[in-house]
Amino acid sequence: MIADKLEHDANVQRAIQKTLEKRGLDEKSKQHYVALLWRYAESEKPDDEKRQLQSLRILGRAFIADKVEVDKPVDLPIKNLDEGLKRMGLDAKSLARLGPVSSSTMMDDDEDDGEKLGLECVKSL
Repeated sequence: MIADKLEHDANVQRAIQKTLEKRGLDEKSKQHYVALLWRYAESEKPDDEKRQLQSLRILGRAFIADKVEVDKPVDLPIKNLDEGLKRMGLDAKSLARLGPVSSSTMMDDDEDDGEKLGLECVKSL
């Protein structure tokens, strides 16, 4: 109740605005700052290139980044996976016929694939 009265009191509002103005945080200062950013963003002077790029970054964050809404990803269940694998010839019978994969044909993620492949080709000569 007291806070509500203070919030709407004209004297308190004037004091707040005066303090904000001193620190450049009032509405007028904000408008000046945004106008300055736009002036540099729209500048075509070569000397303003760094200012232009920085102004565009700041304006982009203010007008785009904060406004982007990302929808929650929707679950996409895989239907008929076994049937699809079977049509590709990857059913349990086919895989059993292939037998185990030897370690010499498996490639480690840590090694360069091209280098490993080149070594295997030299070994086969």
